[in-house]
Amino acid sequence: MDSSHEPFLDIMEDTNDLMIHPHDIWFVAWDSWNIEHQTIDQAPKYIGEDSLDAYVQIIRGWLQQWVSSNSCPIIHQQLYRMQMPRCMQNAFMACAVYFSRTSSNKSTVFHIINDQAGDLIQQHTTQTLGVATLTLAEHLARVQTLLIFQIIRLFDGDIRMRARAEMDNPVLTSWNTEMWQLASRILPAADWSAVIPGSTDSSSTLWKAWCLSESIRRTWLTTSILQSVYTTIRDGISACPGGVFCTFGNELWDATSDFEWGMRTTSGKNLYFLQSMGIGQLLVDAAATEVDDFGHAFMLISQGLEKKQRWTMK
Repeated sequence: MDSSHEPFLDIMEDTNDLMIHPHDIWFVAWDSWNIEHQTIDQAPKYIGEDSLDAYVQIIRGWLQQWVSSNSCPIIHQQLYRMQMPRCMQNAFMACAVYFSRTSSNKSTVFHIINDQAGDLIQQHTTQTLGVATLTLAEHLARVQTLLIFQIIRLFDGDIRMRARAEMDNPVLTSWNTEMWQLASRILPAADWSAVIPGSTDSSSTLWKAWCLSESIRRTWLTTSILQSVYTTIRDGISACPGGVFCTFGNELWDATSDFEWGMRTTSGKNLYFLQSMGIGQLLVDAAATEVDDFGHAFMLISQGLEKKQRWTMK
């Protein structure tokens, strides 16, 4: 890949001698990378069509938020602050064009988006050096890019776009799995001074490390859920995609500096870094105002619209 367009979180760089030991970092603990599934004795929850539709609209709204505000609940404001990878630039432009489409130009817009998705997949299919050469940040960027294209194409309603997107779903699943496997292997054991280039103090390094880790977690979970949601809408049923640890508290994602992030992590407030399969407990343990937008969306799709509304109104 073109190194001039790598994300600022380049896993392969080593730029200082700062040592931060993995056992001191709560958000990359080994067991936090386990994917949990429902046990045999757990009956799957029925999530109604209204909840599925509401979740899709929320996710599509996040893409509009990204274009207008340069961040959203799955794309952190810090992640591509210095440099945005070329594939994410293409996704950004595709979103901007898509959400400003007209009845006169929508056919052209759809062709462009399909071509961009096809080019992305073709690029990674024909790379001579193979997947092993990708940094973790590059894995994240390609999953986020294809996820964005899938959000647009699967749920727009255009038959041709949806058909093309269905063909690409296995690729997204594969890339998502490869990203998670790499993250779960290297992040718990990482020397964060090597992982995060340009950091001069531990607070800056920790913040950037959390941004990377949390972005991977949210991207994996959103990708898995969205594919399950689409299958459920189409077929009436879908397998449980599994759950992972994420930060659902409203304190950290919107922090704009390492100082602010550090203050919030030590404020004494619950960060709600927990296994997503157990988020239903927040209906009892947390006020809706303590949970961020990502948590609210997951609460909706995991517990249903009615329960989520009752919780919000408490």
